[in-house]
Amino acid sequence: MLKSFKEAGTKVKVLILAVLAVAVAVFGIMLHSILSDPDVDMVLSAGDYTYDPEANDYTTPLGETLPRGIYDITIDYSAEWEVEVKVTGHTYGNNGIYSDDPVLSETYNRQSFVIWINEECTDFQISLLSEVGNFVPGDIHVKTAWNSKIYGVTKLILAYLAIIALVVFIYYRKRLSKYSFEIVSLFSIAFICSLGLFVRYIIPGHDYIFHMMRIEGIKDSILLGDIPAKVQANWCYDWGYAVSAAYGDVTLLFPALLRLAGFTIQAAYKAFVISVNITTVLVCYFCFRKMCKDPRVVIFMTMLYSFAPYRLACLYYREATGEYTGMIFLPMIALGFYHAYMDDVNDKDYGKRILVPALGFSFLMQSHLVTCVMAGMFIVILCIANWKKTFSPKTFIYLAKIAIFSALITLWFLVPMFVFLREDLIISSVTNYWPGKQNFALSLTEVFAQRISGTTLYNHDDITSLSERFTTPLGNAFVLMAVVYIYLVWKDRITENKKAGCLLLGMGALATYMTTILFPYAAIWKLSKKVGEFLLIVQYQYRYLTMAIIIFTVMIPFVYKQISEALPEKIFIIIAVLMIVIALDQTVDIIYKGMYNGEQTTCYDIISLDNNAISGKEYVYYDTDVTVPITDHEPFSENVNLDTCTRWENRFDITVSSAGENASVSLPLYYYPGYTAWTESGDLLIVDRGDNNRVKISVPAGYSGGIKLRYRERKLWRLCEVISIIAWIALIFVEFDLFKKIRDARNGNKDKEPDTLKE
Repeated sequence: MLKSFKEAGTKVKVLILAVLAVAVAVFGIMLHSILSDPDVDMVLSAGDYTYDPEANDYTTPLGETLPRGIYDITIDYSAEWEVEVKVTGHTYGNNGIYSDDPVLSETYNRQSFVIWINEECTDFQISLLSEVGNFVPGDIHVKTAWNSKIYGVTKLILAYLAIIALVVFIYYRKRLSKYSFEIVSLFSIAFICSLGLFVRYIIPGHDYIFHMMRIEGIKDSILLGDIPAKVQANWCYDWGYAVSAAYGDVTLLFPALLRLAGFTIQAAYKAFVISVNITTVLVCYFCFRKMCKDPRVVIFMTMLYSFAPYRLACLYYREATGEYTGMIFLPMIALGFYHAYMDDVNDKDYGKRILVPALGFSFLMQSHLVTCVMAGMFIVILCIANWKKTFSPKTFIYLAKIAIFSALITLWFLVPMFVFLREDLIISSVTNYWPGKQNFALSLTEVFAQRISGTTLYNHDDITSLSERFTTPLGNAFVLMAVVYIYLVWKDRITENKKAGCLLLGMGALATYMTTILFPYAAIWKLSKKVGEFLLIVQYQYRYLTMAIIIFTVMIPFVYKQISEALPEKIFIIIAVLMIVIALDQTVDIIYKGMYNGEQTTCYDIISLDNNAISGKEYVYYDTDVTVPITDHEPFSENVNLDTCTRWENRFDITVSSAGENASVSLPLYYYPGYTAWTESGDLLIVDRGDNNRVKISVPAGYSGGIKLRYRERKLWRLCEVISIIAWIALIFVEFDLFKKIRDARNGNKDKEPDTLKE
């Protein structure tokens, strides 16, 4: 680009410099405008409120004007039951104010939430809906949030980066024109997959609260400096929840950073889902490109995988973040096994492509362990079916290197996870099978459905209309391909890659079969409870659709050429077009039925989410009453005076005096491995589980003074982090053969005789 500028004429150069100058000037003016917005710190006095007996609400007086920005709203009050809050104001745009309608809990006397003013707001007003006598309003504090200006600057930078990217794309359009088919196709696939996100709300899917709370928890952990996090402090009415210990957070770092930059949690989540769709499409293309040289077939594979109905159901109906994120990495794992079994073992580069499959396994483990277990099941089948090559020296070593590097670079996550799973947590001994679990599976009607119900509801084992179950079909494009291939095999028209094609067909059919009510889970459980439990570690049988999707997609390069040669050209084209139409029809149907099903919610700040929404209670200890944190927010002591207590999230600074025998301080915080307490002199204190499994600090007899409680990673965990970093570096060196290059460079320098010796 710089070279072209130098070669351009004087008029063109002047024009370019003028445009750049204007762009820089506009950026500077807008940046100055953002930074010069005044900070607000005001109190709306309770004495100025007006009460409307017809509406049963208290309202602050009109007349306040707020400049654009993010604001922390803190309300003091006392109430006998929940009180709804509404924020209003006059702006010229329809998105001038982003505010939830938070509900103040009767168990608190002060609560805070965040609002977004996107342009100057006049007649700013807050209404508190409650009946007289049951609610006593207090002052309302309105203060500019710490990241308000960061939010404005970030939006400005992102806008300019988008413009720069567009300019660069236009500038290099001629070079990129030879990839027009790939660029347009990949963009279209990602765009279509994201159609359901371009609305002002989200569908309240099965797990949306859970994963948005995770995003918020990661953000809070970064602010606390607890990196990597194991216990997120924002859950369970601030008692904390060890969701990060067994649920990897790496892939959610992006939306967490957007939250730090000031974006609403809904915007951060949508940006994350769009990024997942883009990444899925790109990963599919580059991985499948290694398996197939025909770009049209690669785009076809990418489309079928990205449009898979179950993947879209996870996006829009289940909001199963771990599952649809994990599906990014399955093509990377598949590529590793493609190289292992399809590459020539006598090639000098055989066994060197480790980076992509190792990263695939690592990120899959950190995204969704259940998917990783399912992948392991079918990898075992694949290895056994190809046992001769599996146990040949070069292939076995290649697979072993992938497994070892995958484990080492994920060690920092795996070791703490197993430490937590050894605790008496509910997840440690969850029963995967019980009478009736057989009926959780899908009917054949659901597996082969072309259209879906459009509801997010899911009835597990009730005999009910399918309109009351969200539909999870396999994808009839895959079904059509399988039927055609079976027909050609039956007619003995397949000559090449027949074993590979039939093996993948069988594995895909098995995965699909395992999603249905016809699979004999009950009979297997009767024969072996351990096997039955293991097969149902997936919790819901429809999750095996994930395996069917990747297997049938990988099957395409093995069969498309044979099918095209075995069928007349017109028939082959008709089948291909039918598969595209079927896949596109299912995709649009899934997305738009989700949009039109009547279910919607907006979620800007964490206060709109139930932070105690832990229906499975997987990451708390047995015998924990999860309703206690709703009303219990205060510490208490035994045989010692608790003089002061200061709290910031899960960090406590307390002072005690006159400690007697068996003295202790109990805090409103769930206990987990890693909580550490020490005295002013640095002496460590015993931290254990107290009443309702809360943190209990033992205080030495006779002690008076300060005590600090913090969450600290164990030394073993830090060691594992170091090992993972070293493994990362080693993996890069092995992948790019850097060890050999360094060695050759050294040997070359040794062999070269210095000029001084020649003289």
